[in-house]
Amino acid sequence: MERVIALHRPSSLCISVLLGVLGFKVVSSTTVSVSVGDSVTLPCDGAAAAGISEEKLYIQWKSTERDVWQSIYGSISLGRHFEGRAEVPRERIRQRDFSLTINSTLLSDEGLYECYYKNGGIYMKFLGSVQLTVTSVSKALSLQSGAALSLPLFTAEPVEVLFAAAGEGASVSVCAVERGAASCPGPGYEHRVSVQSGSLTLRSLTAADQGNYTVRDSRTNRTISSVSVSVSEEDPSPSASSPPASAVTVTATVAAVCVSLAAVTALIMWLKRKTLLQTLCLKHYPGYEKTAAQIIEANCLELGKKSSHSWKQPLEQ
Repeated sequence: MERVIALHRPSSLCISVLLGVLGFKVVSSTTVSVSVGDSVTLPCDGAAAAGISEEKLYIQWKSTERDVWQSIYGSISLGRHFEGRAEVPRERIRQRDFSLTINSTLLSDEGLYECYYKNGGIYMKFLGSVQLTVTSVSKALSLQSGAALSLPLFTAEPVEVLFAAAGEGASVSVCAVERGAASCPGPGYEHRVSVQSGSLTLRSLTAADQGNYTVRDSRTNRTISSVSVSVSEEDPSPSASSPPASAVTVTATVAAVCVSLAAVTALIMWLKRKTLLQTLCLKHYPGYEKTAAQIIEANCLELGKKSSHSWKQPLEQ
């Protein structure tokens, strides 16, 4: 009987143990945790590549047989699942820090990441590994009736959306999302749901949409996110018959100013009349100031009646 021997790719742990036995420096593995949707940096010390120019340096990040990010003698390329999300800034490379930053993490980003480099040789040199754990996220939202609810899916894999109405403990499946399309057979969802830019949107919210929404990986049944939603009615519009308080205040202020102006105008007119009357008295009675006030006053009043035609017109001006 023929014996078959299967050869497997050695794990990073096996490589580390072997290197330690042979007397080489052993690089330990690091564990990093991040909430789904957040950014995370996976550390990698590139001090071993000191003195090598960027044009002669090959840096590579891999994850479970997937290419994540690599710089081949200064030329950057990204793995298919990490386009636009993974980076190692050039300034960081110049400082011999090869730490990888992943933005907008997905549930599928979880796994073991390995950092390598080489300097024109044939073999890549192992610098270290990082075990990345991606955890689910929970939040609460308060929205108005008629608004839209956006649920980020945080994965390109098939997901299921569960809903538990407020006050009820049991969750029911309301939508399934696969390859960017949503299937929501439940009543009231058919024409209100769409998927765009990695998020499921539920439009025209009502009080019946209050409750807890859970996004779950369809293959692993693992919870990706949980969102508690409360829906409030829109504020009633102010009555047309009831002017706002600010308008009432302005009206009262204008009225007060008008009254004040009227009082000032009356005072000015009275002063003009008094001054003109005194002028007429002095003109016709040179001894006005020395004469008894009672006599002068009577004479002036009489004169005022007779001469009203002569001072009425200047007074009005």
